[in-house]
Amino acid sequence: MTQLRVFSDHEGRLHGEISHRNVAHAVRISVPMLPENDPMLRPLNPAFLIPVRFHEAKYQIALASITMKALWKAGIKEIGFLDENASRDILNNFVDILGYD
Repeated sequence: MTQLRVFSDHEGRLHGEISHRNVAHAVRISVPMLPENDPMLRPLNPAFLIPVRFHEAKYQIALASITMKALWKAGIKEIGFLDENASRDILNNFVDILGYD
């Protein structure tokens, strides 16, 4: 079962982890989860946005804004998981962006 973990940083921003949770690195690859009405969404290409629900709220995963964060740092907490379908959709779209066949 594939369920991506969701983290909250010290400012309350959400991040979806797209690296495997068992990777033995201090830094994880993540993508921002932006609320549907976030002004940061306006300049982004809609082709790189994936709609998801988390705790009944709607978010957009911004695949073009991949970051590498130390998700273990103080102030960053794991707060849950995305459902399996949303997780697969995010990972499949990520693979499409990378250009793999």
